[in-house]
Amino acid sequence: HRHEKQHDRNLLGQARWLNRFNEAWTLQMLGKYSWTESRDSDKSNEYTGGVLQENYWQREWYASALLRFKPDAHWGASYAADYIYNNLNSNLNNGMHASRHSVLQSLTLNYNAGPLALSGRMLCSAFFNEAVGQQAADDVCRFTPSLSATYRLWNTLRLRAFYKDIFRVPTFTESYYYHLGSANLLPERTHQLGGGLVFDKTP
Repeated sequence: HRHEKQHDRNLLGQARWLNRFNEAWTLQMLGKYSWTESRDSDKSNEYTGGVLQENYWQREWYASALLRFKPDAHWGASYAADYIYNNLNSNLNNGMHASRHSVLQSLTLNYNAGPLALSGRMLCSAFFNEAVGQQAADDVCRFTPSLSATYRLWNTLRLRAFYKDIFRVPTFTESYYYHLGSANLLPERTHQLGGGLVFDKTP
């Protein structure tokens, strides 16, 4: 018989700019800002005053740039770089204030000729954490590759296979929210293999 309530408010704005210089070169830039407020209350006699009130405010600034080069119908390459800055503060007595700088870079190569299509990507993820009033999460840097291949057996049937190395760091909620998070959480990493057949025919 708990009396817990959570109220959330969110604000988001984003913009995108795209420029095709010529047949081979394309540049895209993105920007985003988001603000989130979370108010958590829990009524119980175990708390001073009969209620525990936890308020959190998160802000995120995000910028991304993508440069694509496609010299002909068979080859293509792209480089993408993302920068994200997050910060978080709360009304807790420890004066907690946490921030994270994230830098993501990926290089992708594509090849498509006849029945065969190949794609490979290398992603570099770097995260730098700071905190006041409590322990900061560890800084992390990882390289994660992915590969995929598709082969057309007939006009209506394609064989496909892929490999992914997936990496995810804990979110601010998982790292810093009182009762919910822990700065000692380790990143998640998954190795995934897959394959299948694709049948496509329009009656």
